Amino acid sequence: MFNDFIININSREFMKHLLDAQNFEKWINLKRNEINIKNSLGNYDWKFIFKNFHAIDKDNRFTSFSQRDNTSFKGKIFMNELPTLDKLKVRRSDLYKDWKCPCCNKFEEDLHHLWSCSKSINILRRIILELIKEIKNLTKRQISRGKLLFWRDFENNIVTYFNSLSKIYNIIENKIPCSLIKEISNMTNSKEKSYNILHQAFNKMYIDLKEKIWIPRCKILIEKERKYKISKKVKRSTMNSKIEKKGTKRSKGGVGINIADRKKLLIDSIDTWQT
Repeated sequence: MFNDFIININSREFMKHLLDAQNFEKWINLKRNEINIKNSLGNYDWKFIFKNFHAIDKDNRFTSFSQRDNTSFKGKIFMNELPTLDKLKVRRSDLYKDWKCPCCNKFEEDLHHLWSCSKSINILRRIILELIKEIKNLTKRQISRGKLLFWRDFENNIVTYFNSLSKIYNIIENKIPCSLIKEISNMTNSKEKSYNILHQAFNKMYIDLKEKIWIPRCKILIEKERKYKISKKVKRSTMNSKIEKKGTKRSKGGVGINIADRKKLLIDSIDTWQT
């Protein structure tokens, strides 16, 4: 029993689901999610979205650093935390104040411009075409002969999920619509099969986005930083001097914490545990 409800599953599994739900609720209620996610919560398949963050490992006994990096890349895109120039300007406006997109050097760079930049838009189109092709191929292997009668309609419907930049942005940001999952499930007669198909197809897409768009862009930015003698040491030293001027003390993790605030936080924590 839990809150007068009968629980019909293993207690350990139930507690896992409960904690997942509580953590999801906390995350959804963050202010950063108010506009982009909270207002369209029911449009996305959240079970698949979180499944899509997991790497496709054939052998779980070993750590795959490439898979770990790919998972980190997906997460940063989803949370809009890739270090594009709009983010760098917030962190270090003194270094990147008037900088434009390192690839086209015409427009301000944010996450959406990263994909729609004139230097990367054609690459993106090819990646999306490969993604659509991969979804079709993987789905065709999973369907029965009877479903082939509806194959032409399925092909046409799948394309509609990628026929505008706004839809492509959502797919890249791992905001997968429930209707896309349903479309594939109708052909495979299995929601789990549709999850596996999209998981495999999207994993390849993220690898291509990283290797063909993000990494080349970063190389261009690094060259520009070298030209203006902006090294990692310069970034850190200037940031550290600003922290010291404000009378804060750096922790081992590099985060500045005011000493008075630290004492108050410690006292509040002790009071909380004692009550």
